Amino acid sequence: MAFEGDLTNLGLGDIFQTLGMNRQSGTLVVNHKGVERRFYFSDDGVSLLTSRNARRFKLGNLLVGMGRLSEDDLKVAVLKQERAKGTKIGDLLIQTEMVTDEDIKEACRYQAAEEIYDSFNWKSGKFQFLEGANAGPEGGPGPFAEFFFDVTDVIMEAARRTDEFQMNMDRIGDPSEFLVRNEATPLDETVHGRAAMLLHKTLDGTLNVEAVFNEFYLSPFDTSEAFIRLVDQNLIHPMTAEDLRTTAQPFLESKDWDRVIPVVNRALHHLPEDRELLQSLILAQSESGLRKDASKTLTILAKVQHSGGDLF
Repeated sequence: MAFEGDLTNLGLGDIFQTLGMNRQSGTLVVNHKGVERRFYFSDDGVSLLTSRNARRFKLGNLLVGMGRLSEDDLKVAVLKQERAKGTKIGDLLIQTEMVTDEDIKEACRYQAAEEIYDSFNWKSGKFQFLEGANAGPEGGPGPFAEFFFDVTDVIMEAARRTDEFQMNMDRIGDPSEFLVRNEATPLDETVHGRAAMLLHKTLDGTLNVEAVFNEFYLSPFDTSEAFIRLVDQNLIHPMTAEDLRTTAQPFLESKDWDRVIPVVNRALHHLPEDRELLQSLILAQSESGLRKDASKTLTILAKVQHSGGDLF
């Protein structure tokens, strides 16, 4: 009988445990909201056959986050890649001896593990186990097929991360919040760790929490851990409405509307009836083609003007 079903009835942790305990060999195919991942089970453990998530993990950024490459060297490599069209960043970094083959493999192994752990957050979708088959995706296995992980270790680590990540996010708070470093002086990596040092440098007041998670060098889980380290040591704080107003000004002058919108929106969280902020938001939304949003904001501004609710 085929082993298949729905993730709403049987979670990925239970599926992995069943396959691992029974020492099954074959490919587990999981589909969730249009995304497919394939895992190969064998006596060596479990490996990821599908290629990486395109939204996450640019190799160069990951190497910086892991301490295998400096930010300056990455900038140089990106410029060289732009001139040498068609050259992969990993090949270029090895050719220029900025990193080694082992560094690339370590980064790929990190990506594979993070993709597997992320899959445990899938609470809906379909799964099917193809017994005895190493059935990679069309076009062959992705770049992570060579990396095997102990099934029991994966299950335990995924469970730990799920609980801890939620606790971290509860402490970090609203994703639209702008957290900024208390001082511009760089942190000592040997004292605070590389992830916290890089995150501290990133928190210059121009990105909200959500954007930082999208753009940071490491996985969401490791990014959350770095945030908590900075929070626990009182090295960052939420920006005030006036801080946000000041931050928005150069973006307004340069017409960087994508940057204006989240900054002004957050400022309005503190000062919801500020006419200047509302007008700035309407301008940014209109110029960005967000006509419906601009119309809603204009309605709010009209109500404020009618009631005389300007705070300034």
